[in-house]
Amino acid sequence: MKFAYILIFLSLFSAGCDLYEINYKDPNEETIVDGENNCNALSVYSNVCAEPFSRVKLTLINSGSFSMGANNSDSYAEADEKPNFNVVISRPFYIGIYEVKNSEWNAIMKHGVKGETPVANITWNDIDKFTQKLNASAGTITIAGVVYEYALPSEAEWEFAARGGAINNAFFWGNENVSANYAWYSKNSRGKTHNIGEKLANNFALFDVGGNVAEWVWDCYEDYPKDRYDPIATDRASCDRVIRGGGYDDDIKSLRVSSRKKLNQSQSRSSLGFRLALVPKR
Repeated sequence: MKFAYILIFLSLFSAGCDLYEINYKDPNEETIVDGENNCNALSVYSNVCAEPFSRVKLTLINSGSFSMGANNSDSYAEADEKPNFNVVISRPFYIGIYEVKNSEWNAIMKHGVKGETPVANITWNDIDKFTQKLNASAGTITIAGVVYEYALPSEAEWEFAARGGAINNAFFWGNENVSANYAWYSKNSRGKTHNIGEKLANNFALFDVGGNVAEWVWDCYEDYPKDRYDPIATDRASCDRVIRGGGYDDDIKSLRVSSRKKLNQSQSRSSLGFRLALVPKR
């Protein structure tokens, strides 16, 4: 009888082990999300990766230099866009291919509208909570020996990515005011946001960098910083933050890649959202 019980126990134990081995998944070994590399698991740079919880897809922007701000021939340029100055982005970073959409926001924040339109009516402080949740879930992300974190892009990172390599152009598509194929703005948006990615992308394959919703960036609003390398405005607990890109209710001049606006970080607008980035830890 004892022998029979031993056989039964061994049989159950063996079945349990088999079941465990079949179903067990080590989250640290998970490297693919919806066919894309998992950003949280990168150890070397990949062209595209996906944040595994929100499913936001990001693309790699290599280091480089560019002339930040409006050039002298830009007739729309405001005083706070000048003088333009040479900026070096010393390390690669990732930035969202699209503006963060409602379904991605809802996956993390558990409230809001689902769908393919960009999330809006959110404050800078709300986004800070969003990225804190992503970073808490991700743990330490080390890529090529550098520690990275989810955050809003700095103003310099945003403009570098938005220009798409078109260093001296007023708009990401060129210097002409031909915008209908590239952006949702006051003349064609019918006063509302539209699904992400319906207009043409820039040369870095980023969509809606002009129009649809304007985008919060990390920096407090002030004159351009003097630092030439990876510039970022002084961070404060509370300030007016920089807004870039122009939204569906803005005119053509707000779609320029050097256009700057500001809003207190505790306020929101129906035409203001954001683009997620994965950047060297600040």
